[in-house]
Amino acid sequence: GSGASHLHAFFGARAARAGATRGDLLRSLTTCSDPADTAAVWVPAGTLNGQLRTPLWERTYYFGNGAQVGTLPANLKMIGGNAHATAPSQNPAVSWSCGNGTPIASHPYDCRPYRRTRPSVHGVVGRIEFPTCWDGSTLDPLERANGVVHPVGRGCPEDHPHRIPRISVRVQFGVLDPCAGATPCGPDDDGAPIAFGLTSGPYHTLHADFWNTWDQR
Repeated sequence: GSGASHLHAFFGARAARAGATRGDLLRSLTTCSDPADTAAVWVPAGTLNGQLRTPLWERTYYFGNGAQVGTLPANLKMIGGNAHATAPSQNPAVSWSCGNGTPIASHPYDCRPYRRTRPSVHGVVGRIEFPTCWDGSTLDPLERANGVVHPVGRGCPEDHPHRIPRISVRVQFGVLDPCAGATPCGPDDDGAPIAFGLTSGPYHTLHADFWNTWDQR
């Protein structure tokens, strides 16, 4: 978008750009397999040793929130993850795996050993979990950065009482070995020399934007 500090990869509504409106996206073609899915998601693009890598795919999952499955507010924009994190511990909404039942880790790791028995493994997958408690009025984080927040314990805080569906975004970056040959580079090797990064910075700056431009019907 206009004034953005780093390059993003966009998924969903093709009309998503700076200055676009909800109406633009509702009328838009989409990159999604379901032509009715005109919501938009964007994430920082991946890099390996400084070279840009185009993600292979993105999937957005919609889950219930506790015992309820509500409706996402029309035109809601949310950010999941922390673009300013300086360590994985500062970005707990983000995790990494190789997909297809491989271990969940705080960092990307070498997917090649898993590919031997799981042919559908194509590289590191970043997962971003979005906040699930809404204040009931804020639709754009530019208006109020904390219009949506994560639960506190098992419930939503009093000033964000509205439970919304849990959005989970998974991005397949298409990089099998994020350490570019350096070892060790497994799911338990936190100190691995990871060559994979993002246009926002190191891998732990992964984040995603979601814009609910579904036809509410």
